[in-house]
Amino acid sequence: FPSHDRRWTLDSGLFQMSVARKMIFDHDLDYICIVEGPRDVLATTCEGMPTVGALGANNSNQAKLQKIKNLGINTIYSIADNDSGGAKLRGNIKRECAEAGLRHVPIKLPKEYDEKGKLIKLDPDCLDREIWSDIKSFIKENHDIVRVRKQYGWRRATS
Repeated sequence: FPSHDRRWTLDSGLFQMSVARKMIFDHDLDYICIVEGPRDVLATTCEGMPTVGALGANNSNQAKLQKIKNLGINTIYSIADNDSGGAKLRGNIKRECAEAGLRHVPIKLPKEYDEKGKLIKLDPDCLDREIWSDIKSFIKENHDIVRVRKQYGWRRATS
């Protein structure tokens, strides 16, 4: 992971592409999830879905989507944060998918506000079990979810 190379991040970098590729090929999957950051990728992957990180709300482009399309993918689920950056990422992915001929399915995380009216930020890394259950049920309507604990021995620590 060439973190020192900003051009890689902007132009073609997809965090954890090799892990997502392995899940897709091992289980004959035709979808992938795109999230914003590395911790979001790890959380979503541990939930059993092949996932890559765009590495920022502004970092989706045709080169990245072509890499995904080359895996035989036809559906992209975007699971972005519930803030303005997440909305921007969803919009960018929607536009890029339309241009690439890929199906885009946005998964919007709930928006809740504290007593002062400030948004309580949610991202895939901090979702509770109920929200993950809803997301997985939605995706399972059309696609398989990998049982990563059984298949790969992965286990996500919870606090």
